[in-house]
Amino acid sequence: MIKLKKKNKATSSGLPVIRSVTQYVIVVVLYVLLPMQEAASVEFDFAGLSYADAVNGFSGLHQVTLHAAWRDTESTSAWRPELWSLSLGRMSRGSDATGSVQFGPTWQFDFGRGTSRLYFVEGGVHLRYFGRRRFTDGDFGSKFHFTSSLGIGRWIGSAQKASIVVDIQHTSNADIRPVNPGVDMVGLTFRYHFRQGRSLQ
Repeated sequence: MIKLKKKNKATSSGLPVIRSVTQYVIVVVLYVLLPMQEAASVEFDFAGLSYADAVNGFSGLHQVTLHAAWRDTESTSAWRPELWSLSLGRMSRGSDATGSVQFGPTWQFDFGRGTSRLYFVEGGVHLRYFGRRRFTDGDFGSKFHFTSSLGIGRWIGSAQKASIVVDIQHTSNADIRPVNPGVDMVGLTFRYHFRQGRSLQ
């Protein structure tokens, strides 16, 4: 059985870079969001379901997640996130499983305008809490983690009321604890959009 272990910075030359980038992204997000004084007007945007598999050696590790997202309809700045999402997930390997809840902002950028707007890219950084610190005969180091993601999506149908997204995700505790194995996953998400006229603006 593969165990989650603390990574050795001395032998994993690429890992310190990944960790420092994660920490940098967290600081930038907080710097951008905390000073915002502009009042937000939000509407419920979509509900979604995603499935993801681990790709960095954690064989057999799967994740199923339910998503709900609200859109900031008054967002005019490229630095101000359009979406805020709340997600409930279940990560499992074999018969061992743990639940999680996460919340955070997502930036989304479309290609094209109106009904010709078929593709989009998005990225986000979410705060995540796991029900268990020890899982699949290993140690995550903490129940609190950060999940960063980058994906590309496509609108579905003439009314563009649905979309699919393929993304890569990295979850770790950003070295706030000595043990920080980190998990990388590739996922597929289906979304149904409730907000009228979202993609036709």
